[in-house]
Amino acid sequence: MPDIAGDRDEVSASPIRASDAIYAVVCDLNGVYRGKRVPQDKLDSISRGELKLPLTTLFLDVWGRDVMASGQILETGDVDGVLRPLGEIAEPFRDSPKGPFYVPVWMERADGTPYEADPRQALASVCERFDERGWTAVTALELEFALYRPDPTSGPGSPTPIHGDPLAAMYSVSELQSLEQLFDEIY
Repeated sequence: MPDIAGDRDEVSASPIRASDAIYAVVCDLNGVYRGKRVPQDKLDSISRGELKLPLTTLFLDVWGRDVMASGQILETGDVDGVLRPLGEIAEPFRDSPKGPFYVPVWMERADGTPYEADPRQALASVCERFDERGWTAVTALELEFALYRPDPTSGPGSPTPIHGDPLAAMYSVSELQSLEQLFDEIY
């Protein structure tokens, strides 16, 4: 059974204090964390599969409302899924390194099979199929930006595009050529 509280020295300079909140969080289809607050003396309940949420938790819209058109609300009777930890340690939320802490979890059906609507389970399934074929997933970041200069007449927070309306010049070769020196420095 994983030790979720773990050895904080390996992960963070801030050990979990008795007063810290711990959240078991699953990521829904919109990338929003959903979950439960777990008392520290009940952390092992996550590892034992005792923490549950309705499967429909993953079908909420970004405002937390049921999406009736999903066919997963009234039609299923709001069946519970089991939350299982992804790792063995509670992590601090990024914007608050001293707590509260969260345990990333994914959702399974009551019979232990992966719940296909859990984004992490869906990704794990894709990765497994890639592995079976000997494929390697490769990702890349595309950086899109617009160039602005400060506008002293408009005050702070109101920059002016370097060359007029940035949308009007989208993919303009002459616009790119006018900024060639900048691009040479970037590349």
